[in-house]
Amino acid sequence: MKNFIWIFTHYFKRSIWDKTNLLTLILPLAFIVLNGVINESTNQMIDGYDILISHLSPSFMLAFQFFGTGLVVYWLHHDFKGPVHWRIQAAPIDQRVFFLAIAVGSWIFNIVQGLLIIGITAIFFHAHWGNLGIALSVLILISFMCQLIGILIFYLTKNYQGANTLMYVIGFGMMLLSGLLIGRLGDGETISFIHDHTPLSLGAQAIVDSGIFGEGMEKSLSNIGILSVMTVIIAIITWILGRKLRYEN
Repeated sequence: MKNFIWIFTHYFKRSIWDKTNLLTLILPLAFIVLNGVINESTNQMIDGYDILISHLSPSFMLAFQFFGTGLVVYWLHHDFKGPVHWRIQAAPIDQRVFFLAIAVGSWIFNIVQGLLIIGITAIFFHAHWGNLGIALSVLILISFMCQLIGILIFYLTKNYQGANTLMYVIGFGMMLLSGLLIGRLGDGETISFIHDHTPLSLGAQAIVDSGIFGEGMEKSLSNIGILSVMTVIIAIITWILGRKLRYEN
């Protein structure tokens, strides 16, 4: 346990001091503010909360969790498949401890970034985050799902360049299917179903539904339930693939 805490702290600190990681905090805030300014003439306030910002904030906060996947992808590739992999192999600590510490460090780092976005938008931009317990639950769940996706990307790619490309494809693809980039892709039943049931859409709507602008806690909890099932499925796939790769090696 002592080794895990030491390694976790090491990677968490490295994540904090890496300036490029600030983009996953600054960019969603920039998109939220920009959309608010563009649509200022048609925007409204209810009970002191900005309606548009309250709907946009959960979506962009969660969208950039998927780009935060790049953190776990980078550390795993850098330290397990990169030029310094021999250090971990030579270390008197089980490699699985390093692996878990990297994943947990990235997970906690992305949760902290999400919490900062929640706090900044609530204090300075009048965003309503509904039930904070729901918002935190969704953030933790989506962030955990993203770490699993990052591990899957690591398993399925041979180098960081390919992994990074795949991470961006997934991130932008999630935003596209959820209607964040260019709006809905169509009005058909299939398109609407996909739009409403991406992890991003489910998570954002769960947060909105828990507040004054949503459909209520029942719908919110239903979305969280679907997200939980998705996460369990991805976790099982990750576990099976990880065991298969260890067996082959």
